[in-house]
Amino acid sequence: MSVAMIQSRRLRPSPINSDNHAIRRHRLAIVAHDLDQRPYNAMHPEPSFATTHAATTRADVHNLPAEILLSVFLHIVADDSALATRHVTPAIVVASQVCSRWRSVALDHSQCWGSIDICARRWARTFIERSGNLSLTLTAREHVSTEQLSIFEPHFARVRELVLSSSAGEGKRLSTETASSLLSPTAMHALESLHLEDQPHYDYHAAAPPTLRRVILRDGCYISPLFSILTSNLVHLELSQCYSAEGTGFDAVHSILLALPDLQTLVLNYAQKSYFAPASTPPVEPATLSRLRQLHVRDTLSNLVRRLQLLQVPRETQITVASEEPVSIATLSAVAALAVTMSTHTSAASHNLVIDAPAPGTCTGRIALSYQTSQGGHELARMELATGAGHAPVPCILRKFLGPGHLHVHKMHASHGHFFAPCAWTDLHYLAPEVKQVTISGQANIANGLLRALQTKAYSGLEELTIADVVLGGRGGVDMSAWARVRAARPTLDVRMEKCTVRANPLTLASSRDAFVYC
Repeated sequence: MSVAMIQSRRLRPSPINSDNHAIRRHRLAIVAHDLDQRPYNAMHPEPSFATTHAATTRADVHNLPAEILLSVFLHIVADDSALATRHVTPAIVVASQVCSRWRSVALDHSQCWGSIDICARRWARTFIERSGNLSLTLTAREHVSTEQLSIFEPHFARVRELVLSSSAGEGKRLSTETASSLLSPTAMHALESLHLEDQPHYDYHAAAPPTLRRVILRDGCYISPLFSILTSNLVHLELSQCYSAEGTGFDAVHSILLALPDLQTLVLNYAQKSYFAPASTPPVEPATLSRLRQLHVRDTLSNLVRRLQLLQVPRETQITVASEEPVSIATLSAVAALAVTMSTHTSAASHNLVIDAPAPGTCTGRIALSYQTSQGGHELARMELATGAGHAPVPCILRKFLGPGHLHVHKMHASHGHFFAPCAWTDLHYLAPEVKQVTISGQANIANGLLRALQTKAYSGLEELTIADVVLGGRGGVDMSAWARVRAARPTLDVRMEKCTVRANPLTLASSRDAFVYC
């Protein structure tokens, strides 16, 4: 039987009118998704039997091993639990309806159904039945009726994680009655993780189950009720933008940390908004966290200094400190104090310095200064500070950061630093003479400053330079003549240009080694 006859029998005409543009677009989308993307011989552009077979055969994604599909399902369940609302069909339900293979895998693994939104009445019983006897994660974002709560009460013993937060996009808070029903001391005696968001009037009751090991408070929760559920079994604590009802000068966060010697992860993100430490505050006993592995602190510069001074952690603890407060001449002493505190955690062999644009949504006119140390691929410490217009230049900040020493930086990244003067590269050379790799992106004047510095003996150990997302040549662009001189003077330097645009006509640059043409 000929190939043409096989194709004619396999590709029977569809009874659906293909003149409908929406249907045609839908068909194209299906083919683009399911078509096996194996390369074909460009010398034979006409349709072949191989491409016809691929277009009419189910894609390999439907036949993935159950282990891979299960891993994918668990990922979408984790994402869905943070984003979904009761008005949206759960992601695992959608995935189970893709094909019979996917449905079989989803129904055969109870762990895919263990994360339940209490407020999603349509799916509550279905998820409970399909979760079998495995542990449950319950999420409540608004008031739960007594009838709805009664569906879950027989299964409270299986609950390991409880998330109580405001209803996404609706501004509704969980009622006090609902919280009390869910967290009575006898309700969830096996609870391991408690996650609260925007619950200022939350009642923790008089005690917590001995199994509780993880507590997360975010966005407007009060810290004080934590004292009633403190247990030495806690290994994870996060306090983000919380409040304290105590008087001025009382550090509720520190009082809590004194009672948690076995913490392994501590996240403090502007933890105590109402806290203000007066200058005359008497010395406080430091909190010793001998088992801490990760510490993340974001606050004002002065509070960062105080918080780190009140903590004693192992040398191998991974520390990240960050502040969105712009560094100025007035706050350089705080930066120096941070450097002293961090010095015991920055003795690793590999260091990175990042001078970058702020995250979207933050104050404009700032650049972020990030100093990272790592050892054996494991990050030990990271400091992220902000600077900007009218404030101390980066080299000045680094000098305070370093004191009399210098940065053992091996990799440096600079981008979009609107207030990063080109001459700063000369100053940075004395502060970080061991740089081996430099990446510049987004601003030509920064690249030009480095190119001028490279024409001297600065950065003699530099091995790789990458310039990306800038304009080459012309006024306001990268000085290509300086680039050519650097290439001629340093033939072993690996210079790369990525995603750059050329202004006006193509450029031809000559050096002692080669001719370079850019189109």
